[in-house]
Amino acid sequence: MKNIHTGHKRPRNRKIKLYISYLNLLISIFVITTLFVNINGTESDESGTSVDDEEPVFSQSAQHLFKNENSNEDGEKHPILEASSPSKNHRQHRKNPPPFVLADVQLSCAEGWERFEGKCYKLISIEKSWPQALAFCSRFGAKLVRLESSEENKFLAKYLLRPHLTSGPTTSSSEYWIGLLYRPLMMDSSISSSSSHSKSLMDGSFLWSDGSQTSRYVGFWSYGQPDPANGSCTKILVDGLQIEGPTWQLDVCNQLRPFICEQNACIKGSFFCQNGVCLPERAHCNGIDECGDSSDEFNCPSAHSEMSCQRYEKGESGRIETPNFPASYRQGANCRWVIEGPLNSKIQLNFDSFETEERHDLVTVLDGGPSENSTFALSTISGTPRNTEKLSFESSTNRMIVQFRADQSIQARGFQASWRTVPISCGNQQLKASSIGQQFHSPEWPRNYPKGLECVWRIEAPSGQLISLFIDEFNTEAETDFLTIYDGPSPSEPILARFSGQMVVFF
Repeated sequence: MKNIHTGHKRPRNRKIKLYISYLNLLISIFVITTLFVNINGTESDESGTSVDDEEPVFSQSAQHLFKNENSNEDGEKHPILEASSPSKNHRQHRKNPPPFVLADVQLSCAEGWERFEGKCYKLISIEKSWPQALAFCSRFGAKLVRLESSEENKFLAKYLLRPHLTSGPTTSSSEYWIGLLYRPLMMDSSISSSSSHSKSLMDGSFLWSDGSQTSRYVGFWSYGQPDPANGSCTKILVDGLQIEGPTWQLDVCNQLRPFICEQNACIKGSFFCQNGVCLPERAHCNGIDECGDSSDEFNCPSAHSEMSCQRYEKGESGRIETPNFPASYRQGANCRWVIEGPLNSKIQLNFDSFETEERHDLVTVLDGGPSENSTFALSTISGTPRNTEKLSFESSTNRMIVQFRADQSIQARGFQASWRTVPISCGNQQLKASSIGQQFHSPEWPRNYPKGLECVWRIEAPSGQLISLFIDEFNTEAETDFLTIYDGPSPSEPILARFSGQMVVFF
């Protein structure tokens, strides 16, 4: 499955309707049906660009003198080098006085992230394929976790086994994606012997999600691993019994699992941008977008008129409106609302009132975020639309951005809009085949399905019975969105069929 692609194409009409029945036979077969949907227009870096290159923010006297040492055992402090100015009396008694003294810098993480030494970690409990997990982390300036020491490996196990992370609405899984990928060696098509094929499997390379290459001997592999015959993406197994921490295994990349994101820690007292950038606290609400995604200017006092309508809304419902509504908005207004709902939800936005200068004062609705380079446009509207259906929008993720820009000429009343979140329901069902035909379908059928979906239906028949699957209607975006049917309970089983595009089929 390809990673996330960019573009602002409108989705085609897509429908899937399936029927199940069974025939009595002397075998027991499990079938797993998987639908993978590409996120059109969502930009991501397939190399998983690292945030390790972000420079830490120090005082002016010390920011160029950072000493890259290991942290203390408690992980609380990292030393840096700080300039000192010894007195003249001291200089005359020392032929070569030390120009620097050591000082300690404490590190911290944004809310919801857990720190260990110089890194911050966050468990994402929703299940995604490895490529989609990589793209999800990159939305926050993060990457899939890179484990570089036995201490870090053990810490991750303790973090994942905490009760508040493994109970309630979160995951009960003990297997998680990390950021290690196996890239096989391309074989000459003329070489077909099994020994050559086996050798080529192990002659491939291992890459971390930031693109850096590593050795297959680096890691905490289970017995018999790494075995590229099992797949190309690395998962860790956490059960609390391993003394040396979780063990690693290769698995098929389109298996859906929870995962861990990682980003660099910031100096304590920094402002945490939503895109992973760290800034000095003085940059917060100074009227300048220094984060690059405006998050340092969200919800600030209206002292800076240009930033007074930069808002961040988080929750399950709310309302947004232009400044001064229902009176006219100001000239040159430049507003931005970032809306975030709970994980595994989508946002429904409805404009209750809308009036702007047509073709000049524009409202753009974006799906995704937090930064614009991880979004795609749902619509750009202006004037006074008469068709109310054009004033309702739905995101494919738990984030939506609304932008409003006005010129210096005519002003109007602006808009008022309400929003709410709804859970995303997509597969993840265990279906029981019976002698009576049953149905399942793509989300929101017969309407277009949302973007960015990864849905799994597992169909099971009693022992000694066969599953028959009928596809009544099928319409997806060709060569981008796929329906894959596996002969067994997981994507590691043989593929029976794979469909894309528009067709009428029988299977």
